Amino acid sequence: MEKVTIVSFNTEFGVSALRSKSLIKFLKEKNILVNVISCENSKLKWYFNIIYNIIFGSERKLYFSCGPFVYVVFCVFLAKIFNKKSVVDFRDPWSLNILTNYGNSKSKKTIKYRFCVFLENLIYFFCSNFIVCTKGMYDEYSKQFFSNKKIVLIKNGFDFNQDSSVKLDVGKFSFVCVGKFAEYDDSKARNILLSIKNNIKIDFKIIFIGSDEEKNSTIVKECGLEKNVIFYGRLPYAEAISLTRSCDVGLLILRDEEIEYGTKIFDYIGLSMPFYSLLDKNKNFYKEFGKFLFDFNTMHLSIKSVELQKYTREEQFLGFKGILY
Repeated sequence: MEKVTIVSFNTEFGVSALRSKSLIKFLKEKNILVNVISCENSKLKWYFNIIYNIIFGSERKLYFSCGPFVYVVFCVFLAKIFNKKSVVDFRDPWSLNILTNYGNSKSKKTIKYRFCVFLENLIYFFCSNFIVCTKGMYDEYSKQFFSNKKIVLIKNGFDFNQDSSVKLDVGKFSFVCVGKFAEYDDSKARNILLSIKNNIKIDFKIIFIGSDEEKNSTIVKECGLEKNVIFYGRLPYAEAISLTRSCDVGLLILRDEEIEYGTKIFDYIGLSMPFYSLLDKNKNFYKEFGKFLFDFNTMHLSIKSVELQKYTREEQFLGFKGILY
């Protein structure tokens, strides 16, 4: 039986855990023996367990979910010494985010950026495979490394059963945002809300789930939409999905439309739900997902089941064949 070690800071809670958690389930269904090393309490103990496993563990394949990022440099180097295959999953663009200040400014090659690039180059040199989750990341890291030989694009997706949660009745036509909104860009948030207000011709609600109420309330008031908005606190993922199912259109904001996809888009697609945002049609995100964009003129979008299957995590994880299984 094949054995794989999954190294992830968190495999249980929050959005950051979803990819690792789903991958563990996927590999087990493929009859792979999975050894999970996560940080339960102490980082020091976590680091020790990783090093011990690399040196003494029987697993020949190691998967590292990033971030944190810095520890990976030493781990892939050690794995190379002990002739083990190391697969590094950059589910977030590290140096690329620093370069653009998370999409908030023009590119600046700061000392911090150059240091991160240096570490990324070391990781790429020592690792067996370098996994990215967006086309923009694939393109940019290919340029940075002057090579794409080790780079593999494995996107995110959804892994819930579309019929597994009860559709609640919230009344009226409703938009929903799961997670951050104005927190990413208050100017974009303002423009999106004003666009909804100016274009929709029927009564509507906007529901925020787990968004910062204080930050978003300010924008909502500026747009004169206080009576249209409902805030929910942070909910367990399954509850958030159930509530989202009761709505009609998803909302999202990206910090960088060229290199990011985010996770909201996959939840919306999995629920056969169109999304609304103000996007640059020349950027990678629009080219990939523009077909799911809500149109105020038709007020309707049907997502075919064949499209849904394409965006499941299970379908995306088939890309690990020959790498982890």
